[in-house]
Amino acid sequence: MRLAIMLSTTAVATYLTTCSAVDQTKVLMYGSPAHYIHDSAGRRLLRKNEENEETSEERAPNFNLANLNEEMFNVAALTERADAKKLAKQLMGNDKLADAAYMWWQHNRVTLDQIDTFLKLASRKTQGAKYNQIYNSYMMHLGLTGY
Repeated sequence: MRLAIMLSTTAVATYLTTCSAVDQTKVLMYGSPAHYIHDSAGRRLLRKNEENEETSEERAPNFNLANLNEEMFNVAALTERADAKKLAKQLMGNDKLADAAYMWWQHNRVTLDQIDTFLKLASRKTQGAKYNQIYNSYMMHLGLTGY
């Protein structure tokens, strides 16, 4: 008799737990912020000056990826400290150039060890710690972080 009561109580508790969990998932799905983000995806973030394109304000520097020298990003070929430091400073100062470098490095399968060696060459005093942003951003580009 006790076994029958315990089994029926367990079945009722399992049923109620399952039903309440299903209701919670529906609430979480409908309350997801993705619905709000999707609505704003088509909006422009910058104003466009439609009067005259020549006099319109440019908010980013003129940058053409087609004009880049591919050997510029070849960190394995860098042996001079001055060249490594120059490239590291350029990457720190220009996000578009850094993104182009990350794509080039990924395409040419540049390893994180090679990037670390390059950054240590660029700043010997701090063993590359001065340019951690480049290393971390490349890791994020490769998808090796939790973001």
